Amino acid sequence: MLAVLQDAVVCFQEHVQSTCKRKQAMHRDAEDWILNRDQSYPFSFENVCEALGYDAEYLRKGLLRWKEAAVDSRTQKSGSGQRWPVKRGAAATAERSVNQAQK
Repeated sequence: MLAVLQDAVVCFQEHVQSTCKRKQAMHRDAEDWILNRDQSYPFSFENVCEALGYDAEYLRKGLLRWKEAAVDSRTQKSGSGQRWPVKRGAAATAERSVNQAQK
């Protein structure tokens, strides 16, 4: 169940301002799942959070606040609403190593 929740959060956050239609759809699907309060199916957001011991409403509100801040921040930085790239994994580690070595 944790993997289901994690995948939804990743899709929600990583594709929030994507220009790719497929990624936009992934964001919308994740957002719809997060906002849906239906508990009639086992893998609903509400049921997954409950099984993991998380407060669904708290997590939902936090994700929506994050989205609002991310959209506002990216719009202000770029002036055009374009998404800034996020470095992850090996690229981020390599960049940190270079920055530390330069200090």
